[in-house]
Amino acid sequence: GVNPNIVTYNACLKTLSRSGEKDAPKKALELLEKIENEQKHGDQAVKIDRISYNTALHTMAKSGSPKALLDAERVLEKMEKNPDKSLQPNLFSYNTIIEGYSKLRNGDSYRAFIILQKLLEAQKSGRNTIHADSFSFNNVIFALSRSRLKSAAARSEELLKYMEREYKNGNARLKTDVFGYSACI
Repeated sequence: GVNPNIVTYNACLKTLSRSGEKDAPKKALELLEKIENEQKHGDQAVKIDRISYNTALHTMAKSGSPKALLDAERVLEKMEKNPDKSLQPNLFSYNTIIEGYSKLRNGDSYRAFIILQKLLEAQKSGRNTIHADSFSFNNVIFALSRSRLKSAAARSEELLKYMEREYKNGNARLKTDVFGYSACI
């Protein structure tokens, strides 16, 4: 028989991501672990890549399940600790989880903010060259708008002011837009 390679596994992960099945996040996590184990045991055709991780993150994040999002955070942490730079998270990795939290029924603004904070801290310390963008901030603002926090409006305004300040200082990635202002209102 023919053994699957990473392209085959990534196609399976993509199919899970598009399936909308309730247990898709669990299956994606299991498949990711299977890929890692096959690679660990010397299967040369199976070399996990960032696409594998990001597709699994996307499946978990879009599920609407708080548990799946916590699993996604654990995968993100594993990526962050990976010495292989090609397997470390990119902006899509962070934004996928932030967006997932923003779409929960009550918007888990705390968890979305924590992910944004991790991204900003890594950026500031020079640990990575990934820079948050307006999508990152807008989704945290959106999560705040859906939360029941008393401080949500003030926090949203702080984030918008930070974006405006950074944009004025030359950071074109943080240009404010209608989405951010609308969510803030």
